[in-house]
Amino acid sequence: GIDMDPEVLKAINELIKPLLAKGQSVAQIWLTHADELPFSRRTFYRYNDLGLFNMTAFDLPKKVRYKKRREKTKTSPMEIAPGHSYADFCALVEEIRQSVVEMDSVIGCKEDVGSLFTLHLKLLHFQIGLKSTIHDCAHVIAHLDRLEAIIGKQFSKVYGLGLCDRGVEFFDTAAIERSVLNPDKKRMELYYCDPRHSEQKGAAEKNHVEVRKVIPKGMSIDSLSDVDIARVFSHVNSTPRRSLFGKSPMELALEILPKEFFEELGLELIAPDE
Repeated sequence: GIDMDPEVLKAINELIKPLLAKGQSVAQIWLTHADELPFSRRTFYRYNDLGLFNMTAFDLPKKVRYKKRREKTKTSPMEIAPGHSYADFCALVEEIRQSVVEMDSVIGCKEDVGSLFTLHLKLLHFQIGLKSTIHDCAHVIAHLDRLEAIIGKQFSKVYGLGLCDRGVEFFDTAAIERSVLNPDKKRMELYYCDPRHSEQKGAAEKNHVEVRKVIPKGMSIDSLSDVDIARVFSHVNSTPRRSLFGKSPMELALEILPKEFFEELGLELIAPDE
């Protein structure tokens, strides 16, 4: 019962299919091309189910499937100083908690000795990745020292509230918190998730799904250059988000962070269709 001009169908197929082939989601396509499409995203799915677009389930990006977590072998959790627990974090005012940067590590293949240190600004959905040639706390501290040197006094305003798990790379609370610009002050207040509860920093975990589309599990991170990693996060952060009203995390970050930050890390805004 649907009558549509064949030329319109052809044009829609020519617009949507190449973007899907680049790995864009249907949601992203509608955020950037809604004015060129004569119906809503939901209607697209309905029309496609009727066979109008000739697209199979294999043409459309698959929904993320979360496996049920397996029970992990119990280990002795890292001891943390009083005042740094997840309960302490939850006791903060909600408005303050929203400004948190969730810190984590992305591991490559089992032969790797390094990892990818990620910092995710929850409010902006903006995540950066920095390569550690050795997966340890010293490299995390060095990365934070470098970021503070680039951003300056503004570091504490943007990255001043941290949340991480209890991995070995985050064990030195005092060194992570202390400022290199003013040793008498802290650059960050750091809190730790409960043992075996990485979902407490779920925004970072969720954004890793986008990173894993480019750096799948089992792929070596040691073999990636800083330029490679910058390119990955440029694309991930340039993806428009419905939760940001069609803006991309990169667009928002460009308004807040100094240009030196993007120049030093090699991050750039990528056009939506690129």
